[in-house]
Amino acid sequence: MNSGYTLMSIGALLLFMMAAINANRVVVDSDSEALKSEQYVECASIVRSIFGEIRLKKYDQLAPDTTTVVNPASFTLPATLGPEMGELFTLPDTGVFKSASMYNDIDDYNGYTRIVVTPTASDTVSVQVSYVDSINFNTSATRTYLKKIAVTVQSRPRVSPETFSTIQAY
Repeated sequence: MNSGYTLMSIGALLLFMMAAINANRVVVDSDSEALKSEQYVECASIVRSIFGEIRLKKYDQLAPDTTTVVNPASFTLPATLGPEMGELFTLPDTGVFKSASMYNDIDDYNGYTRIVVTPTASDTVSVQVSYVDSINFNTSATRTYLKKIAVTVQSRPRVSPETFSTIQAY
């Protein structure tokens, strides 16, 4: 009779241990997902900040400062998108970001990288700028009235590299 109770006690103890392990797994997964969500929010904040900085710049170095519409053939060549002489500095940009004061047009950010330190991570942010066509927004080998700005944030421990894009029109 004692062996029956002992066997039932062992079975109950095993069931309790399995339930405790599963409950612990749910808590750990929940905490991991909460941290992942927080990191996505931080990534979005970083991207929003750099998009805001870029949008304050002129559309193109060669475009006039007026509201006069010019032929896109007068814009910077696609192969030469990036900073001009006098706008070059060591990348990645860190601390007080030099891009805000040294860059004067959108395409200066092509190939730009910066390190952004947040409370939860140190992120590498890279920017690509390209012309896009107005029909399907694919990258264009010719100059157009539209530029695509793609910002990639990477180095997050629980989040794969994320790329956010926007289109800026002349």
